Parts: sequence; C-alpha cells; structure tokens
Amino acid sequence: MTSKKELKTASRDEGRIVVENKEIVQEIKEIKKLQEQTNTDVREIKSVLNGNRERDNSFLEKSKKENKKKDIKIINLEVQEDKLVAQLSDGRGAIIPIDWFAKWGVKNITADKLKNYEIWRGKNIHFTDVNEVLGIEKFIHGFDAPCE
Repeated sequence: MTSKKELKTASRDEGRIVVENKEIVQEIKEIKKLQEQTNTDVREIKSVLNGNRERDNSFLEKSKKENKKKDIKIINLEVQEDKLVAQLSDGRGAIIPIDWFAKWGVKNITADKLKNYEIWRGKNIHFTDVNEVLGIEKFIHGFDAPCE
C-alpha cells in the first residue's frame, strides 16, 4: 500500500511534469509564431527584391528606349595609341580598346591603321585603311553589343 508521504511526493512530481509540459507547449507555440513571422518576413523581403529587380529592368528598358528616341550619334572620334574615344551627341564620351578588334576577328589592327576614318550619319565609323565598320552600339553597349 502507498503511504501518504509517497502520494504527496508523486502528486508533487506529477504537478511538476504537468507544469513543465505546459511550459514546453507554450515554448513550442512561441517557436511556431516566430517561424511564421520569419516566413512572412522572408516573403516580404523576396517581394521587395523582386520589385526592385523589376524596377531595375524597367529602368533599363526605358533608358534604352530614351536613347533611341534621342537618336544619339557619334559626333567626333579620337584615335589614341590603345583606344578609340568617341564623343556622342548627348555629351557622353565612350571608349573602346583597340584590342577588341582582335577579339572580333580583325587581326593586326594598330592605331595608325585606324587614323583614316569616316563617320557615316553618326551611326557608324568606316576605317578606310582596313575596310572595317564599327557601329555606335559598340560604343554605347560595349563588347557584346549586337550588330544592327
């Protein structure tokens, strides 16, 4: 038979277990709330990042369209030892390294071979000594610019 002392001890122990279980359940609830809040925060951050990416892409597209609308032209060209420096009609200067000609498949190009040129309608430069044409898009959009 169980004594009164043992019953009191067992009752206290069961009470502690119940209290500890309630505390654990409460902690689990708090953790779940934090997880939900974190997931919400992550979704909001992704949304902002995606929105910024969309705005950046939108800005780039708008910028390209505005450049076409402005009808930017090459108004002057300076042939330097290792680069071509174009002055554009919108006030910008643009530089292309002469090394790029080799990457485009045009071999043995030097600054001296590029000194004789003609600017055609502000959109292309014809280098008469090597019979090569370089379009404005290479100055504006860089090495990988598509040829138009």
